[in-house]
Amino acid sequence: MIEIMKIEDKYLDGLKKMMLQECLNFEDVSLCLDTLYIVADRQEVLGFGYYNIYGNEIYLDHLYIKTNERLNKLGDSLFRTILNSLMLQGADTVFMRADSHYDVFLKAENIERKDDNYIIHLNEFFSRKCRGSKKETPLN
Repeated sequence: MIEIMKIEDKYLDGLKKMMLQECLNFEDVSLCLDTLYIVADRQEVLGFGYYNIYGNEIYLDHLYIKTNERLNKLGDSLFRTILNSLMLQGADTVFMRADSHYDVFLKAENIERKDDNYIIHLNEFFSRKCRGSKKETPLN
């Protein structure tokens, strides 16, 4: 069963293993463990994401899904989980730095870009229909 959650100590070895397999440096994320979320299937970590707070601004700094797990909507689910958690904590706006790795993903989410950042207005983001929802159903 796939779960998305804030990291717990029992998943640290799985995170390190996944990062080693994907040629990522664990030291880069070790300082962000308080704000790190993972996608896990049992004890296997399939991806992670974290945010940082700089002054009064929250930046979703990194999202990563294992190469062989992409296109399974795990990145979208992780993205939404982190944003929802931040909204529940009282955040209104979250930023992501413009990066070619995320451009296609964020454009598909209809996130606006301003200069070097994407700006995610959480109330607006969560008030939109999901991309998979139909405008009309047979029951309407």
